[in-house]
Amino acid sequence: MARVAFITFYDEHAVGIRTMGNYLKSLGHSCLLLFVKKMSFRVLKETIENNTNYMALCTGALFGHCHDVSPISTSEVAEVCQKLQEFQPDVVGFSTRSFYDEIAKNIIGEIRRHIPSAFFVAGGFGPTLAYEKWLNYVDIVVRGDGEEAIADIAACVDEKRSPEGIANTVYKKNGKIVLQELRPPERRLSKYPHPFFPHEHSIYIEHDGDAFIHSSSTEYDILMGRGCVGTCAYCSGGNWRTLYKDYDITMPPRRMRRVEDIISELLIAKEKGYTSVRILDEFMVAPMDVLRRLFERYGKEIGLPFATFLHPKITSAHPGFLEFLVEVGLRSSVVAIQTGDENFSMDVYKRKQNNANIIAFADSLKKVGISVTYHFIGGNPIQPDSSLQDNFDLIRRLPFEPGKDNINIFLFAPFPRSPIVERFGMQKLLGYDRKRWHLESLQMTMRAFCNDEEFEDVMKITTPSELYEKMIDFCAEKMIAGEPASLNFRLHDVVVAKVLEKLKGRSIYLWGMSGGYEKIRDQLGDVLIEAAFDNDPGKQGTTSSEGVPILSPEALPTMERLPVVITSTYYNEIKNQIHAMDPSIPTMYL
Repeated sequence: MARVAFITFYDEHAVGIRTMGNYLKSLGHSCLLLFVKKMSFRVLKETIENNTNYMALCTGALFGHCHDVSPISTSEVAEVCQKLQEFQPDVVGFSTRSFYDEIAKNIIGEIRRHIPSAFFVAGGFGPTLAYEKWLNYVDIVVRGDGEEAIADIAACVDEKRSPEGIANTVYKKNGKIVLQELRPPERRLSKYPHPFFPHEHSIYIEHDGDAFIHSSSTEYDILMGRGCVGTCAYCSGGNWRTLYKDYDITMPPRRMRRVEDIISELLIAKEKGYTSVRILDEFMVAPMDVLRRLFERYGKEIGLPFATFLHPKITSAHPGFLEFLVEVGLRSSVVAIQTGDENFSMDVYKRKQNNANIIAFADSLKKVGISVTYHFIGGNPIQPDSSLQDNFDLIRRLPFEPGKDNINIFLFAPFPRSPIVERFGMQKLLGYDRKRWHLESLQMTMRAFCNDEEFEDVMKITTPSELYEKMIDFCAEKMIAGEPASLNFRLHDVVVAKVLEKLKGRSIYLWGMSGGYEKIRDQLGDVLIEAAFDNDPGKQGTTSSEGVPILSPEALPTMERLPVVITSTYYNEIKNQIHAMDPSIPTMYL
């Protein structure tokens, strides 16, 4: 039987190759999955002018992604080659996105030098949409669903037969591209086993060639089906099925896995110690009787908190279903808006929703108490300037709970052969000024935090660096006033530093005199600590090493109103304890 190695970049989840790997294993082949770099991101001080991956402002924090901030090193490529030499594959398959076309080209050349006899295959969105480019450095490209094509390729290589003529493939013959027909997509997804679990047949290569066996995440990623019911013009996901139209084949918008198969996979994940679940489907869409049966079993047999992308119609068409999902573990979801400009959204992005429906959907999610992340796309060169005001107006009407909800604004990224590129051309969609996008994204973020008067001051600032400082200062003031921290948690230390700067010479109380206090004690040098409180009776009535009296919490309501800095990780419980005595007492967590 064949020995098949799959390689992917910046995607330690990669459910697709995990599924194909287990399918090939069920057919008797040997498989190895190589994950070259995790999905990496890094907080940036300023935008990357020539970014080649996503850039996003996530609730105030500017992030660069993947090879823009953590490029694949020569030692990591050497590690890939070493692992492949040890495995000695007959087939080397690459599953990638459009972002990584050039990266793959360079790495494939090095791998070929070490494994010259292997048959090289590529699949995924990038190779499917740009197969002409990929055929310059692989032997064959798989288009569309890959399980049956890779199984046929593995069988051909094992039997030393030519892989010519395999459906869902494209290759070169005598210098000419040969495009094979697509086979009808498999509707009975139970034919395929569950994906390999992260520790199975997998090697992760990260940090200059340091190979490790398993990511440390305790959140389990799962697909409950395939396909997206959307047809967004900037995305390839919902438009995957258009590939099949040229062959008079109907690709269903959604293909759902059997409830039994989903629950079986999750039961194993739970046994392996995962403590939460992330449902990766673009939209969790299926007939309501199927969803009911699935989540009834989920609540009884799995019972782990989960996050999922809900379709807006789920709340309007099925009253009570959202509340049911919360009962069985739903904790967070996403409202994918992209733009508040309704005309641009419908005409250009081909999104079939209006702002009234978006607000109603968001209201329904907040009504049941879950956290919400709002997604926008900015920096599209063909979008009118007036769209920014539309974004401000919509954001102001959205329910936003500081400290719990998030607003993420992505820099527009045109993908090759996506509908929007086919319509307008790539050149018209490039070149938006990064600093302008950054400024506008900060303004949109502040619109979620500010009242109208505060926002007038925001709009007077003309550079992203100045507005960033204004945002940190604004959130520090809110924190001192006892309001929830609003920004991305990766900016917490920056905000805390600003809070401590503002507290110099001011009086506060502390709550908690244990480990949390020890961590920040040196930063409190110029802050006047009038008293400390602790629930431990053994500490009450004593003084700290700095001479601060430690009192019983019952004394707090009788004392002067001062901010209470909570140093314990039990912040919410202590805050509730304080507010049960007097809700006007401001609290903050450092």
